[in-house]
Amino acid sequence: MLEIKNLKENQIFKDSFFLLLRLIISAITNFIFWLIGNRFYSLESIGIAGFIISIGLFSSTLSIFGVDMSLIHYIRKGLFKSDYIISNLIKKAFSIVLLLSVVMSVLSSFYYIVFIYSGEKHRNIYIISIVLITFSIVLHILQESIYLGFKRSNYIFIRELILMILKILFIYFLKFLVYGILLTLILSYLISFFLMIIFDIKKILKLLNSIEKSESHNINICEFFKYSFVNYLSILIARMPGFIYTILIIKYIGMAENGVFTTIWSLSNLVFLSVGSISNAIYSKLSERDSLNKTNIYKIIVILEIAFIIGISILLPLSKHILVLYSTEVEEKGLRPFRILLLSALPYLINRISGSIYRSFNYRKLLLVNESLISFVSIMCSWTMLQILNNLEIISLSWFLAHIITMMMNISFLYKKLKKPEYIIKNNLE
Repeated sequence: MLEIKNLKENQIFKDSFFLLLRLIISAITNFIFWLIGNRFYSLESIGIAGFIISIGLFSSTLSIFGVDMSLIHYIRKGLFKSDYIISNLIKKAFSIVLLLSVVMSVLSSFYYIVFIYSGEKHRNIYIISIVLITFSIVLHILQESIYLGFKRSNYIFIRELILMILKILFIYFLKFLVYGILLTLILSYLISFFLMIIFDIKKILKLLNSIEKSESHNINICEFFKYSFVNYLSILIARMPGFIYTILIIKYIGMAENGVFTTIWSLSNLVFLSVGSISNAIYSKLSERDSLNKTNIYKIIVILEIAFIIGISILLPLSKHILVLYSTEVEEKGLRPFRILLLSALPYLINRISGSIYRSFNYRKLLLVNESLISFVSIMCSWTMLQILNNLEIISLSWFLAHIITMMMNISFLYKKLKKPEYIIKNNLE
């Protein structure tokens, strides 16, 4: 009982628990959302929506500039001792990032829609959609960072529940609209964001009031942005394959096939999200230096790989039945690529655990190399092989190959370094 009580009082446990619940809700929402979308929209409409969403996600990643991690760090560590300094910091961070989000989304939408998909008559609608999607995603990321900074991870779970309800309701009731998918995402993100502001209005008013009463204080905003810049670069590089894939598919295969890929990629992300939550939990555990040793890390990797092999072995035969739920066309065109993506979860797990170890020991360059290698190999393989064969299996195989190559590099490095774990700890602490 005492151990359970200690766990409940542990902030890392609380954050991990509510973020895990958030991931579960997000996975269920995405499954239902794209299931309804495939029932009421053509694959070409799904492909266009997936293309615009990928641009919005990438633009939001460009715009956030590492502010999300910096906010969590500076607020939680108490580096700003008063409400008015925190308020001014949040105000400046929001202003810069939101301005960047508008600029980045407009530039990226003009470039990719005007030069790559110039024949589309609804081009202006799509540009507006990209700007609004980018803007709403950035708002959500910043809001989540502030909640984590103030140790309110339960608010993130509440917001995800609201977002789930809104997404499912809107995608169903707006199914008669041509832009129903895009409008659903924009409305869901913005409404859930403002509902959470109303929910926490007292704290917000207190912070706003402290801005008005405060004198001018110098905040080193450059130092603030610099804190998590390397992590920002690694996340940006990690998001590139999913973004580039949609462009390559549209250019070399077709928009309908991008609709198939959007569906199977969202389903594969359910597995990848579970890997992400596991790697985050490992990162939290590795932060407790006293509990770290070579044997524990090896055991963690072996046990998780065995568990994933069993899980993937169950999912592979069921994959055909899962895709049929969406449509027969998705099942025909997407079954083999989907199965390859599921298999890639095994090396993906090793690479994410390696990333957690690198982050824990502050090996920033290795973290960048890890993500860069995956992105470079997957994108170049896809681009090269699509010149010869125009099918979706090429994209999945490129992703799988990139993770296999990176996994071999990570295993080789970890095997050498983990011979002397105490050496790593000593260097890190120094």
